[in-house]
Order: sequence, then C-alpha cells, then structure tokens
Amino acid sequence: MGFVFYDFETTGANPNYDQPLQFGAVVTDENLNIVDSINLRCRRQRFLVPAPGAMLVTGNTPDDLDK
Repeated sequence: MGFVFYDFETTGANPNYDQPLQFGAVVTDENLNIVDSINLRCRRQRFLVPAPGAMLVTGNTPDDLDK
C-alpha cells in the first residue's frame, strides 16, 4: 500500500468567484518512492481577475495563467 499526495492551485480562496488552475498529484509506494504522477493545467477564464495573494503564493503572473 502506498500514498497519494495532491495539490490544487487556484486564482483565490473564494469558491464563488475563483477557479482551479492546476492539479498535481504523485503516487508513492510505502517507502515514499514515486510510482506515478500527474500535472494538469487549464487557462483562466478571461473575465476572472486572480487574487493578488494567490499570485504571490504561486509566483505566477496573470499572463502566465493565459498560456
């Protein structure tokens, strides 16, 4: 039996206004050796303004989110 570690990156913390941008996960064995991984990204919606705090945490700029 192993473990799954995952993380979401979003444009902010408000679920009514913000959007998920990235999902990443790794699957490990019982010794924490990585067995598999995934990294999915999407573009932000054009009308959405990312929260400044979210951009500071991720190190992204709004232009990075449109690539």
